[in-house]
Formats: sequence, C-alpha cells, structure tokens
Amino acid sequence: MTDYRFGRRVTAMGALLAATAVLAPTAIARPAATPAGNAVNGKKIFVSTACGACHTLKAAGTKSTIGANLDLKKPTFAKVVSILNTGKGSMQSYKALLSASQIKDVATFISTAKH
Repeated sequence: MTDYRFGRRVTAMGALLAATAVLAPTAIARPAATPAGNAVNGKKIFVSTACGACHTLKAAGTKSTIGANLDLKKPTFAKVVSILNTGKGSMQSYKALLSASQIKDVATFISTAKH
C-alpha cells in the first residue's frame, strides 16, 4: 500500500521504520534514577533506629546475621523504599515510624553505600 503525505511517498514499511525509530529509545534500559534522599541523614536514621541490630552494612559499621546482609544484597533505592514501606519477612514496615522523607534518606544511604 502506498500513501502520499506531504508530497512524499510513504510505504507501509517506511511507516513501520519511522515508528520504530520514534519508539525505540523508550525500550532501551536506562540507569536507575539518582536517589532523592540525603545519605548523611539516612545514616543517622539507620544508626538511631538500630537497623544494625539486624543488618550488616559496612558503611554504618554494623554486623549482624539476623536480617539481610546489605553489603551482599546491594539493594536499589526503589527496593529499600518498598521494603521500608511494606516490610518483608520478619521485618516490620517502618511507614508508621518514619516520614516519607526519612525513608528516602535511609534508602539513599543504603543504596549508595560503599559495600
């Protein structure tokens, strides 16, 4: 099928190629967004709420085998936010204990920590 638009001949294949060129960039994996919190505040909260009683995280100077070893897991910002909001396994949700901003700070600290 041939279509004439704007004085040019456009075939079905040409239209398909044009659509692919426009849509292709959205299909490419992009790096994770930069965490939105404050890592310095996140470390203070991590330590003050005794996260290290259960979690190992070298950047916080904590070692425990009760919960996940965060140095080995290296969770993403989004993963930490999700777990802090909903809990996981025997870990409780911290949504009622920490503000959304504090959760972002802790998630930033954990996800950007040098493991």
